[in-house]
Amino acid sequence: MNHYMTIPKDYNEFINDFGTFEVTFSSYYKYSFTFKCKCDDRVLLIGCGGSSDDIYKLEITNEPMKISDIEPNWAQWSDDSKSFTDWRW
Repeated sequence: MNHYMTIPKDYNEFINDFGTFEVTFSSYYKYSFTFKCKCDDRVLLIGCGGSSDDIYKLEITNEPMKISDIEPNWAQWSDDSKSFTDWRW
């Protein structure tokens, strides 16, 4: 089993395991940004934001970004793009 297939215990472990993964902008809804990447036929979604102040903290581009640079407050991991494992901090 690869290290990134295990469920991290907390935010720091998540950043240690996934921080170097590159994600691309996927969507924006109600002050929340969602980013996405594919890893070995799995989908990883991360999100940040949630308030109107948060939208000014991050410059969004079409270029890939490292997860550690985004500082997500939630993540979802899926093996089949239908059911997701959620992590929230």
